[in-house]
This record gives sequence, C-alpha cells and structure tokens, in this order.
Amino acid sequence: MTIDAEDLPKGCFVFTADGDELGQVQEVHGEYFSVGTGESDTWFHQDVTGELNAGRLVLNLETNEIDASSVMPPPLHH
Repeated sequence: MTIDAEDLPKGCFVFTADGDELGQVQEVHGEYFSVGTGESDTWFHQDVTGELNAGRLVLNLETNEIDASSVMPPPLHH
C-alpha cells in the first residue's frame, strides 16, 4: 500500500523491508520525501512507501535496492 508523501510525519524513522534503519524523514515536497542518513539526505518517490505504524515507515525496498530507487531532489518552488 502506497502512502502519500504529504502524510509522512517529519522525524519518523524509516526502515527497509529487510529491517535496516535508513534514518528519519527530513523533508516532504509533493510526492517526494527525503530520508536523513546522518551524512546526507536521500530522496524517494512515495511509490516506495510500504507501511506506516507508530512513527515507523517501512519501505517496500530491500537494502540492496535503495541506491537504484533513490531519485534526484525535486525542483522546489517558492
């Protein structure tokens, strides 16, 4: 089940489907969201969201799929 990025609470913890913690949701812009990894942010489209429960977002991606599924930051309109 895909979750709308705009429904993701900033600061919720993000995990892969195989249980690795990626960081926390940092920003949300339209259908895109960023996950802070400590060194940098990684952006994803909301299509990779799986389950949101008790402040934990589980992606429908395994750890080895993260790099291939990340996207460039969306253009920001002010």
